[in-house]
Amino acid sequence: MWISNTATASVMAPLVVSILNQLGKPPEVELESRPPKQLGDSDVEEISMDSAGTIEGLVYEKNSSGYLLGIAFSASIGGTATTIGTGPNLALLEQMKQLFPDSDEISFSSWLVFAFPLAMLLIFITWVLLVFIFIRRRKGEQRFVKFDIISFEEQYAALGRVSFEEGIIMVLVLLMALLWFFRTGIGPIPGWARLFSSDTSSVGDGTVATLCAALLFVFPAVNPLPSKDAPPSPESDEPVLLPDGSDEVRCARRILDWADMKQIPWGMILLFGGGFALARGFISSGLSGAIGSMLCAFSSLPIFLVAVCTSCIITFTTEFTSNVATTNIVLPILASMSVAIGENPLILMISGTLCCSMAFMFPVATPPNAIVFTYNIVRTTDMLRMGLIMKFTVIAIVVWLFLVGRYTFGIRVGDMPAWAS
Repeated sequence: MWISNTATASVMAPLVVSILNQLGKPPEVELESRPPKQLGDSDVEEISMDSAGTIEGLVYEKNSSGYLLGIAFSASIGGTATTIGTGPNLALLEQMKQLFPDSDEISFSSWLVFAFPLAMLLIFITWVLLVFIFIRRRKGEQRFVKFDIISFEEQYAALGRVSFEEGIIMVLVLLMALLWFFRTGIGPIPGWARLFSSDTSSVGDGTVATLCAALLFVFPAVNPLPSKDAPPSPESDEPVLLPDGSDEVRCARRILDWADMKQIPWGMILLFGGGFALARGFISSGLSGAIGSMLCAFSSLPIFLVAVCTSCIITFTTEFTSNVATTNIVLPILASMSVAIGENPLILMISGTLCCSMAFMFPVATPPNAIVFTYNIVRTTDMLRMGLIMKFTVIAIVVWLFLVGRYTFGIRVGDMPAWAS
């Protein structure tokens, strides 16, 4: 929700693998008293024994695939809950400005109210499916799982207290979330953006993100006022005696510096910009109107059926192409199609955007899938089978849009708003 799905999967996958390694180790005495083949091929994915009969590599249960698939799928689904959680959502916001400049802004708070419950519902469905297919204990299966609570407590204690820079990050993330949520106001509560301008769109979500990011270049990475019991930090601002006898003040390292800026994926920004230019080209060249005229044949079909069909096509297409690129290509087409059949463009555009993030079938479909696949635990057939079942969530997305979208975005079936005419 707050960081990219790629970063989330990169952080969570090693943690889960480490926990599975702790839980999946059979007691040493059992390994010495029975041949490895009696451990059961249905329970253990990979076992490596040394000459002493002890575990040499990682031991995983076969159903460990379910845990890693849960990370990949929940990272993709969770990103849809906020406007900044995934690339397709950001593309939708900008495409609406390009295609329909007079439309009402989709604020962070309105999208959160709409998409957060939907994301929780999809994650619950994912959990049920993973438990039923991979994790549940079948009759006759035996598992060698030893839960050592003392070991986990020792490792947790070894982490130590929250550091100064970790505390700063938590405060800034909380501040950023609150500023996003209350920027445009909720019900009778006015938004803080009106303090600067009557037009709340002049102070956007990007303004908040830029402000919080800039503060990371200001705050030091270490506490400038350490406690008396704390050892002196090598990065403190205390004077340092140089070989020539002079004093030099060593400035503390900031949380971010210019070297960190070099690691930003600038190519992703160019990809977004190219998609926005493509959307503008659709309008200025007249291609948007031509496509809309050709799609008038769909006006005889119910809009619910049209939304399900377009969402299914998109969710299978995004398995082979970039999610952001797919969004930038299909949104202008869906907008033209909506105008041609006389429906609110948000119906097809929102459902299409959410389906662009539902890439679950192949390791190359999305970065979280590729990350969990690199551990050589998840088999391609398992991901393909589970991903194919997850495609039925498209129906849940469209149903949720018709049920909740009318309250959060003012969507009415058969009513095309004035800004889309």
